[in-house]
Amino acid sequence: EPAGFVEDGANLRSRIVLLTMSEGEEPEDKTQVIFIFSAPVDQWEKFDDTFAQMANSIVIHDLEAGFIISDSDADFEGVLESQNLVSDALENGRNDLWTFNAANFRFATITLTPEDPGLDLKLTVINPSGQTVAVIDNGYTDDTEVATDILLTDPGNYVVQVSEFFNRSGRYSLSLVLTTDPLFLEGGRIRPGQSIHSELPANGQQLWLFDGVAGEVVSIVLTPDDRFDAILNLFGPDGNRLVALDEGFNGDAEVVANFVLPVTGEYTILVTSFAGNSGTYTLSLDKGEEETSNFYEAGDLAYGDTRRETLQPHEAHTWYFQGKAGDRVTIEVVPVTSILDLDVWLLDPNVKKLAAQDENLQGESERIEAQLPQDGEYVVLVRDFNGEPGVYEVTLNAMPVKRPTYVGMLSYGQTVTGDLPPGQMDLWLFDASEGDVIDIVVMPNSADVDLLIAVQNPDGETVLTVDEGALGEGEQLLDFVVTSDGVWGIVVQEFFSVGGGYTLTADFAQ
Repeated sequence: EPAGFVEDGANLRSRIVLLTMSEGEEPEDKTQVIFIFSAPVDQWEKFDDTFAQMANSIVIHDLEAGFIISDSDADFEGVLESQNLVSDALENGRNDLWTFNAANFRFATITLTPEDPGLDLKLTVINPSGQTVAVIDNGYTDDTEVATDILLTDPGNYVVQVSEFFNRSGRYSLSLVLTTDPLFLEGGRIRPGQSIHSELPANGQQLWLFDGVAGEVVSIVLTPDDRFDAILNLFGPDGNRLVALDEGFNGDAEVVANFVLPVTGEYTILVTSFAGNSGTYTLSLDKGEEETSNFYEAGDLAYGDTRRETLQPHEAHTWYFQGKAGDRVTIEVVPVTSILDLDVWLLDPNVKKLAAQDENLQGESERIEAQLPQDGEYVVLVRDFNGEPGVYEVTLNAMPVKRPTYVGMLSYGQTVTGDLPPGQMDLWLFDASEGDVIDIVVMPNSADVDLLIAVQNPDGETVLTVDEGALGEGEQLLDFVVTSDGVWGIVVQEFFSVGGGYTLTADFAQ
């Protein structure tokens, strides 16, 4: 903690930061927040730069009308009460804000339903300290967003932000239920047109029920987070299993498209995890046909390429490129046809989703930046969010990779010295055997250096990073267990890339 010290009666030097309303605003009390940074006079220079960085990174969430949140103007609408339904209207390009008060360790279930056609709503929940605890935007146009059993760990006033993906105006309804225990621990009911955000407990299962009519066509999409591999089963009214899906890996969606219900009755969707892991997921149920009806292999890409193609109605394009572990790539897709609202995915050699981007509006480009985890063939998937046809361009580039500079070998018990130039990372190599238990200690030579260390395995992969000390303090990794024979690496760098001298020691743990 940069401001942590023992008070011993010494004189303090302080910096006071006043954060006020935007110019032109006239609230009753103009001053919003006061931050005080203090340190003993003789240590002020040690903390001065850190205090400045802290002050420049402060973000304040305010409920006064007209302030900027999520890159859009916002209107404060009122207070939500548990088990009450409110209705309001979004204006073009503006967000609505609602607040509610909760004691600590409560569960919140929030339902956001469009009342006017053509709305694609988004729900964001912000805790009393200004941190975002949930973002729900998993449905399509006209779908209801339901966030179930959000755990509220902090007491105080929470903010619910309602927005529309295309910044369109329209009416919506919003409801809140606060409970001391989760309502949907074992599942619940889902209706066509709903997108439910829930959490699967470890070694658990959840059952979601819906009513169907013989001959209806439904589509089901189960999208887990990266922590678990979801399994989707669909059972008919007689209890017989109709669909069993486990086609993806951790974080990959399971999709049932254009399934024709055989009989009228109550159907059950069973959600489980392959290894019993817990995690959040989104379950969407819709009637009608799948939006993307055709996949077209558009061709190969190389770094530096720009290619132009034409999407047909309800079509997705796949582009392929060869990448190496550690490559940092940028993928930019630009609509030439102005009505296109492009959706871009990057898939790894195991066809696992690495990144996805659909943040911008019709006619605007989308960009993905990612570091490749392994050698192999990668896939870029491009489609239009609404299935519209049109022309687009895709560009693939590789960014320069910042790699550590080899500076020497290190033996157990040896202390070495280094001098980091600005922006450089030093790499020290050492021979190790499986089962070695070692301590690694690095100390800066001056009080204005903030070091961090990383350990690399014989394959060059970073297995652990340590950055716990403050400016002028050392870093240590104690009782680290070597997992394989070979040449391991210790990377030393300065947090702010300003450089500086240091000493480094690696030895058997005591």
